[in-house]
Amino acid sequence: MPQQGYLFLSLPAGPHTFEVRARDRDFNVDPTPATHTFTVPSPPLRTPWWTEIGVLLLMSVVFLTKQVVLKDRRLSHDVSVISHDLRTPLTAIGVYLDNLLDGIVGPITDRQARSLRGARVSLDRLTRLIEGLLDLSRMEAGRLRLDCASFFLTQAIQEVVENLRGVAREKGVTLRCAEGEEIQVRADEDRVKQVLFNLIDNALKFTPEGGRVEVEAKRVQSRVQVCVSDTGPGIPRAHQKAIFKKFHQVRKEGGTGLGLPISRKLVQMHGGKMWVESKVGEGSRFFFTLMG
Repeated sequence: MPQQGYLFLSLPAGPHTFEVRARDRDFNVDPTPATHTFTVPSPPLRTPWWTEIGVLLLMSVVFLTKQVVLKDRRLSHDVSVISHDLRTPLTAIGVYLDNLLDGIVGPITDRQARSLRGARVSLDRLTRLIEGLLDLSRMEAGRLRLDCASFFLTQAIQEVVENLRGVAREKGVTLRCAEGEEIQVRADEDRVKQVLFNLIDNALKFTPEGGRVEVEAKRVQSRVQVCVSDTGPGIPRAHQKAIFKKFHQVRKEGGTGLGLPISRKLVQMHGGKMWVESKVGEGSRFFFTLMG
């Protein structure tokens, strides 16, 4: 009598019993069944398959995160070394360009002067990028030291505004300091001026012709609050946190994406805070605080 086989799929783990009844050619069925018992073993993985994959993914994320942190530290050191080595040749190039523009090496045509001034602008931008990278690497390594002393903040604001007055005039933007009391603070004056320069320069960069940029300082309880406001296009809410990250730019306006991250870090090193309030189409207001 030929043998027949059967395949059962998706049987749960555990014991199973099958009854088999014989049948003759006249289709008479044997009333006494034959019993067959067998056990389906448990699978090797007792937990759902996605659990194991999830664990493996988590382990991979942890490993990769550690690698990124180590690489970021090495990259910060490498950037510091490279940036430092670039400062000397950049300074020399700047001297050569200034000598050419001043006619020290001989007369130049108007067309040559325009080209040299363009090169000088590009060199200044590259120099600011290098200085920014150096500042960031020092801050991230904890090697940037503040030289704090008492000074009049209102006077420092006026000096920075005067330095940027020519930029505002070329763009047709009104730049002014709000009237207020003389405010004295204890901080690193050069670093505070750096923060002011970054904020005012950014405001001028994004404010269209006929617009206005204003700087105001006032006391708020035990702190001093500085506000740089503009009548530019404003910053979308989705970008208002990201603008303080390295190299992030809302619009491509020739910046480096380092000014705001450096400024916020400098303010935090003084024990203060920096934030932005902005609506699209209504301009922006950047605030930072210092100890009074």
